[in-house]
Amino acid sequence: MDYTLYVDESYYDGSKYIVMAGFGIPQSSWGKLNEDINSLKLKYFNTSEMNLKLVRRWKSDPKKYWANLNDAKHHEFNDEFYKLICTTNNVVIASLINKEKITIKNKKALFDLAYSFILQRYQYFLSEKGFFGNVIMDSSEANDEIKNL
Repeated sequence: MDYTLYVDESYYDGSKYIVMAGFGIPQSSWGKLNEDINSLKLKYFNTSEMNLKLVRRWKSDPKKYWANLNDAKHHEFNDEFYKLICTTNNVVIASLINKEKITIKNKKALFDLAYSFILQRYQYFLSEKGFFGNVIMDSSEANDEIKNL
C-alpha cells in the first residue's frame, strides 16, 4: 500500500510552540475521501471551494463561510469532518517543539527540526508496514523562509 503524507505547520510569533503535523492517507483512499469532504463542504457551506485551512481557523474566516453556522452546526460539521478523516487506514504524525526549551532560535532551523521528526516517524511507519510513501508539504504564505525546506 502506498501512502501520501500531507504536512503543514502552525506557527505564531507569540507562541512558545511550533507544531507540525502530517496526515497520511493511502493513495487508494484519496479520491473517495476528497469526494466525501467536498460533499460535506457543500452541505454546510454551499461550496466545495472552501480551503480546509479554514476548518482550524474558523475564527479568522475572511470569506465568512462560518458566519452562517451556529454553534450546534459548527460542532455537527466538525463531528462529520473528523469522522471522515479518522479511519483506521489514515495516520497522523505530529511534532511539537517548545521554543523556550531549545537552544535553536533560528525559525528555519526549528522548522527543519520539526520536519525531520515528522519524516523520521513516517519512515518508521512505512518500513514497519512494508509500504511506500511520498510527502507533500504545504508552504506557508506567512513564513516565506520555510518554502525552501
